[in-house]
Amino acid sequence: MDLPRPKTKVVVRMKSPLRAEIAFTSTVFQHRLGFDLPGVAFTCGDNYFELYPKETKRIEVALSAPATAAALRKRLVHRSLADTY
Repeated sequence: MDLPRPKTKVVVRMKSPLRAEIAFTSTVFQHRLGFDLPGVAFTCGDNYFELYPKETKRIEVALSAPATAAALRKRLVHRSLADTY
């Protein structure tokens, strides 16, 4: 299956010092998009999801220690099936 290389727009918005919303938008379909924040302890409402073209997926993230949107953006990594080959 030939999957196009995704270009993903990511927006991080703080709802409080311990809660963030991460929004993902793509121009192409991404199967099983997953993300991580290396070095940051967190739980989230969803991970490894389908990201459909031009639809924004918003994920609620609960942090174990206060952080800023800039710090989270710097650490954020994401990948989908298309990134594996």
